[in-house]
Amino acid sequence: MKIRMKKLKPCFSTFLCIVLCAVMLCGCGKKETGKEAGNPPDGGDTFFGDANGQEPSGGRDGDVPDDSSENSGDGIDSMYGETMPEKDQEQQPAVTKTAAAGQTFALLTNYKEKNIPPVYEQGNGEEHYSNVCLDENHKIKYYTYSEDENGYHIWKYTLVEDGAKDAAIPVYWEREAVSWTEGIAKQIAHGEVKVFLGQDGKEYAWYLGVDEKAHFVKQNTASSGGDASGAFVEIAGLDWGYTEYIEPAVLKNGEIVLADLGKECSIYSPEDGNLLERFSCGFYQGLCVEGNQIYIGDRTGSSVQHYDAEKEEFAATMQAGFDTTIRVAVQGEDVYVCTMTGIYRAKQSGGSFRKVLDAGTYHFSKDSAVLLKFFVIGDTFYILYGEDGGAIKKYSPAGEEDIKSKSLTIYSLKKMTLFLI
Repeated sequence: MKIRMKKLKPCFSTFLCIVLCAVMLCGCGKKETGKEAGNPPDGGDTFFGDANGQEPSGGRDGDVPDDSSENSGDGIDSMYGETMPEKDQEQQPAVTKTAAAGQTFALLTNYKEKNIPPVYEQGNGEEHYSNVCLDENHKIKYYTYSEDENGYHIWKYTLVEDGAKDAAIPVYWEREAVSWTEGIAKQIAHGEVKVFLGQDGKEYAWYLGVDEKAHFVKQNTASSGGDASGAFVEIAGLDWGYTEYIEPAVLKNGEIVLADLGKECSIYSPEDGNLLERFSCGFYQGLCVEGNQIYIGDRTGSSVQHYDAEKEEFAATMQAGFDTTIRVAVQGEDVYVCTMTGIYRAKQSGGSFRKVLDAGTYHFSKDSAVLLKFFVIGDTFYILYGEDGGAIKKYSPAGEEDIKSKSLTIYSLKKMTLFLI
């Protein structure tokens, strides 16, 4: 018996192709289990990482994942240029599982990086960096010093950003002399001087004298301004010498705070300089004070310490787990930290830090970046870098025009046909 093989008709072949395509299309609509497990899409009101807040795999501790060659350059084409980072692998520092319940922060996206023009461009002669800080109105103050035959003179610049797009100079610095320091102009040696604002509203200067000793003086607001020597008051009795590796600050109650390279944070009396309190801490440049509150990392990097100098006791710690040096800033009830991997946020009441802005290809993600100071004003971040004599970069939400300027539209001269295989 012969078995005859019949040829399949063309209509059956077409029907089979249609069925196969339908099966494939149905499979494309299936949800990814990773997102269901707690990995949020971009822009969600939660933090980077898994549902337990643990660090995702990939990347060295304290570093951003090395998956982009763009990090080899600065990314700024000019002093007023801007860069916007590409989406890098998200990284969350290891945290404990005792985070405050319901503590989430909105992720910040479409942030632009912009250079603030340096104070040295204003043609005021040769000046050098002394310090940068915030005043009581959250205005950035930039201190410099210059030298002539009459000694060292201190200058103060206030950053002005009026936001007017049609202004001839929308961002500039207002300059003024710090006249109360003229009494120490000839006492400063080798330009070793740091001037800053205390939380009590007074200005302070810490300098190396011609006698090769450290001196700490404060502005005498009661002075009539006649005799230069009466414009300041020196605080004696402090048990530390002059070194560049110290971060000084003054609390609202006048107490003097000092963090040093030995990883110790000390508090001194404003009357006689006697030591009031001392505790171990992390890197000295991570010191941040607000009112009578002190914030600085611990030696292990596992938390940010909060010392209440008014109550003379430690408040709740903020868990972190950073394996790199940090810069701390405070705004309202929140504490912010900037590292090479991004900017993090936590509540002063305790809990864990959550990443709110990924480092991407921003300048602070680079190994070559030297972070000195970190400030938060509203929804904008400012970082002072050690490069170029003390350069400041601003990180703020990009407007619609900024986002459009980063897009690329491609046109074709030929009609394109879509083929389904």
